[in-house]
Amino acid sequence: INRNMTEPQAAVGLAQIRHASRMSEGRRRMADWYSEVLRRYPEIELAENPGPTSWSNYPILLPSRVDTVAFQQACHSKGYQVRRYYWPTLAKGFTENAFKCSDLSVSTEIAERAVCLPLYASVTAAELSEIEAILTVCLEPFDVVQSDEPRRIEQRR
Repeated sequence: INRNMTEPQAAVGLAQIRHASRMSEGRRRMADWYSEVLRRYPEIELAENPGPTSWSNYPILLPSRVDTVAFQQACHSKGYQVRRYYWPTLAKGFTENAFKCSDLSVSTEIAERAVCLPLYASVTAAELSEIEAILTVCLEPFDVVQSDEPRRIEQRR
């Protein structure tokens, strides 16, 4: 697949590059906020120390009993754009000629549970409160509940 940028895409990229650090920092702050909020849900797995990243999204693993598609649809119905970036897996193949491995059960299980939450460079406290309320409402039907004692997450730098 040839993934070269077009001239207009390159022009937009050049115009935005001076804002890259500010935007990445804003998304990092929102990722830290997600970690703070979501660590109250012991069954949701978080990326505790993802290393250097541009913070394009915030991936989480839902408990295996959660219908990921139904969770995504519930979020979408409330205007919250949760995505499944790691689906379908290579086990499903992209064409008839795709290489098939004998055991992709781990990646398949992760892909079935993974959703990516949106990150924004600038977000207000009111918007964060609304996002938290949406997450709470959308997790309730699956009995994913908050704990009184949040688990500790390693602080990002």
